[in-house]
Amino acid sequence: MRILEICNHFPPTTGGSETHNFSIVKYLHDQGHDVEVIAVRGVQNYEFFSYEDIRNSILSNEFIHPELAGVHIHNVILKKYKFPDNYICYYNIWKKIRQIEKERGPFDLIEIHFLPFALVLSNKRKIALAIHSFTVVCVKYHSPAQCHRSAFGRCKCVGLIRYVYWRLINVICMHKVDKIIVKYDYMGRNIAKRKVPKNKIATIPHWINYENFQGAIAQKKSDKPEIFTYGFLGRIDEFKGIDSIIQAFKIIRDKKVKARMLIIGDGPLKKELEDFCKQNNIFEDANFVGSIGHNQLSNYLSLADAFVVASPYDNYNWSLLELMCSGKPIIATNTGGTCDILIDGYNSILSDPSPDSIAEKMEYVYDNYDSIVQISENALQTIIKKHSMRNLKLYEELLVDIATDYKTII
Repeated sequence: MRILEICNHFPPTTGGSETHNFSIVKYLHDQGHDVEVIAVRGVQNYEFFSYEDIRNSILSNEFIHPELAGVHIHNVILKKYKFPDNYICYYNIWKKIRQIEKERGPFDLIEIHFLPFALVLSNKRKIALAIHSFTVVCVKYHSPAQCHRSAFGRCKCVGLIRYVYWRLINVICMHKVDKIIVKYDYMGRNIAKRKVPKNKIATIPHWINYENFQGAIAQKKSDKPEIFTYGFLGRIDEFKGIDSIIQAFKIIRDKKVKARMLIIGDGPLKKELEDFCKQNNIFEDANFVGSIGHNQLSNYLSLADAFVVASPYDNYNWSLLELMCSGKPIIATNTGGTCDILIDGYNSILSDPSPDSIAEKMEYVYDNYDSIVQISENALQTIIKKHSMRNLKLYEELLVDIATDYKTII
């Protein structure tokens, strides 16, 4: 089967979405499917990438990933996210598809990872939409958005005119999509509230290879250390709740809890939070290590005694799965789809999103560390039972099912 993946996030850039998209393409390719990728690169700030090879790869028309020999990866450059650049980008996607199919034949299925990409696709195509965020629920899809915490009625993040325009685009594109693939039930339920037919929504949980984290599991500590290390993994911005974690860390340090903080990741709030730590005399105990390579992740996860994930919107993401594989207790906020995967007292310790509540749970883990070892074991078992690589096989079967009995028309 010939499959085209059109996505915003793909290596050599890094992140949870890149990891997820890459795993889909590699698995389908390994199973003998003919897969090609169109990666839409928003590179107006491409100088952010410090490595020249990354810059060169995302600015080239096409490149080959070393682990995907034989898979053509095409880049389409998006200089700005606003009109008219975004529509120029969609036109370039259309041109790229025409060029590819002329050279190597038509696709049986096109999987898109952003709904407006369907604008340039014919109604006669077979189209799967893989949702990574609430892009079909909230017009302000660059989180945080206030409606992520509301009843999902009319989105109030923007004015009425932009909202009506956004809804029109959604209706047009949604009509073309054959199936919407979500990664957890909470997202599916809220998409259904947009009057999307339930039979059009398929839930296939994320997958992760827990065996890649055996190094962190092997080095987990059974006894509470003299100085307790809390860890954070993810993008340093408001959506991830890292500001609340740092405030909570200050609260427990003021209570003379012997603890330090390990912050793995980078983002727009890093400088602000470093300044906060300096002003409150906790900077020496807050280690901002920045971004790390995925091959280093297991070693860094082994350095913490417990992890904190504190998004005020939704914690269900790739980094949460990675932490659940680490063999360490997890403190998480009970927001969004968190409770689709985490159960308080079973595989995690849940808190409210406020710094005071997070600090209370951090102190609880510190005081009861020896008695909550089973929580980390249960978290790993949750991954093995519900989020193993078996889900990739289900994903492939769904894509084949969508494309069944379909004859591509150029």
